[in-house]
Amino acid sequence: MQWMDLSQYLPISLILIIFIILGFDHFCFTSLISPTNFQQGTTEIGLFRSAINCTLIVIAPLILILPITLPAELIVHYLLGYGCAALLAISLISPILHYNRSPSICYYIKLRFNQSFLYLLVCVLNIIFLIIFTVILLIMTVSLITTRISFLSPYKICTILGYTSIFAIAFGGQTSVSSNVFFASICLAMLAASYIIFDNLTNYIYNFVEIILSHDYLSFDSWTAFYLGILNGLHFLITSPLLYQQYFSLSSCRRLRESLAIHVGLFSLLTSVMLVSSNLFANKINWFCQVNSFAMFNVSHEDISLEIENGLFPSLINAVLSLVASFAIILTELTLINLIWEDLLRPLLIRRSLQQQIGSIQVGLLIIGSIIIALSNAWLYLDKPLKYGPISLLILGTLTAPMTALYTCSYLFPFLNGKGATTGLLTGIFGTLVLFYLYFRVTPLRFHHFPLQCFNETSITHSLIWADCKFAYFELDFASTTLQAIANKAQKLLPILCEIPITWYPLTTFIITTLSMLLVSLCTCSSNTDEFDWKLIICAPYVGIFTRHTDNTISNDKHVAFVECESFRYAQQTPYPDTVTTVTHMIQ
Repeated sequence: MQWMDLSQYLPISLILIIFIILGFDHFCFTSLISPTNFQQGTTEIGLFRSAINCTLIVIAPLILILPITLPAELIVHYLLGYGCAALLAISLISPILHYNRSPSICYYIKLRFNQSFLYLLVCVLNIIFLIIFTVILLIMTVSLITTRISFLSPYKICTILGYTSIFAIAFGGQTSVSSNVFFASICLAMLAASYIIFDNLTNYIYNFVEIILSHDYLSFDSWTAFYLGILNGLHFLITSPLLYQQYFSLSSCRRLRESLAIHVGLFSLLTSVMLVSSNLFANKINWFCQVNSFAMFNVSHEDISLEIENGLFPSLINAVLSLVASFAIILTELTLINLIWEDLLRPLLIRRSLQQQIGSIQVGLLIIGSIIIALSNAWLYLDKPLKYGPISLLILGTLTAPMTALYTCSYLFPFLNGKGATTGLLTGIFGTLVLFYLYFRVTPLRFHHFPLQCFNETSITHSLIWADCKFAYFELDFASTTLQAIANKAQKLLPILCEIPITWYPLTTFIITTLSMLLVSLCTCSSNTDEFDWKLIICAPYVGIFTRHTDNTISNDKHVAFVECESFRYAQQTPYPDTVTTVTHMIQ
């Protein structure tokens, strides 16, 4: 069998080999004494490795989905928006993140508002969002792999990939993603990507400079990409448990800021290089119009030999992107089970032995992983990625916008109270559901992200942003009489919402949630500041401007930093603490 015949197995082979080695390594040589070791690892994770893990989480959906929706010049504006959110997180919000003493970022809501219902609601919503995010990554990774191995069943690949990712972290937890095997695999993927991308460095720099100088920075599309970068940055950096899980174990606020800065730099570099490089994405990524599988690449035929064109070059690109996406799946599954344990299972199992607690975490990981695999297989069976894959991240961003508004307002506004936060969050969720109902049920199904000619002669003649579009494909051009009647009524009752393009749904729900929170809080606020912990908001150094109780509120540390509680620092000093006794006071 020739090399060209074997190259198609390269992506799935690399993933399975690395995951199996990782799982057996920790099964044989890692001893988990307590859930703390599973959550925070048995060795200290460096800030550079923490930044790389965060970058893998954020860049994985971009390289799978967003390149097909955003032209290269709009990626620059997306990165600028992400950088603005990073400045806010690094300069002002990182001390609050470091001050939170729990491995779960949801615990901040409990400290901030002291309301069990809001705390539980935030936990459940985060779990749902993480499950959806993991399902999206798994489906797109399977679709990416099947582009090279079309004769294998995607259901088998999905099942194998899902359970091997669970096996890779079941016996090591956070230690798995900070181990040398995992880090070496990441470096291998980055070196391969660097070789592919910088093969034609001169043309890449020329095209990048041309994009910077020629694009209209005041266009509607540019502002849309810019605000999406800000909202996504705020969600990942200060709201989502995904990144918080990776830098919780850092021992100081300075190291946390350095890790965030390195993450933003790596993310910007890799995103701009991978999405703007003419050698890698010469003719854009196009998989929306494929019937059987997603054709991820349309590589330019210039300066590429016949041998590389037929097998080596696409397989190498496919292997690198599949490896990056599969690493992100591991990180999301680890974050998901840690969130479930910390916020839901731990209060119920805190009195049991440490081995029973670890066993419950591993069993929970198997159960939640099986649910994710089942949902992914069902989605593949229904062939939904063909229709909803391109806008899946946009839908998820709209769903998470109310949560982003909750955390952002909690950090910024001292007068925000529990009533306002709960009311605003529920209002934002309801507004999100209304917008999606108007988009999917009231109006004919519209996809307006692909201004390219497709393989089945489906033409989409419209701009990237505007929702008014027409399709030549007959299945997307019908609406029943009932739906049309509902659409006419809805357009009379909600004319503004019906005209909002789907790319502005995240901003709409963010604004609705923010205004609801602030208005309700202003109407129900109280002047009692003695029970408020001012270190939970960003204006802690300037509290004297807003209150006369400066000395009492700031000097009285009602809470201690997480490095003094049951954290990674504490775990290394004891060296493995008895979590049954050390965290009892935290859950009372």
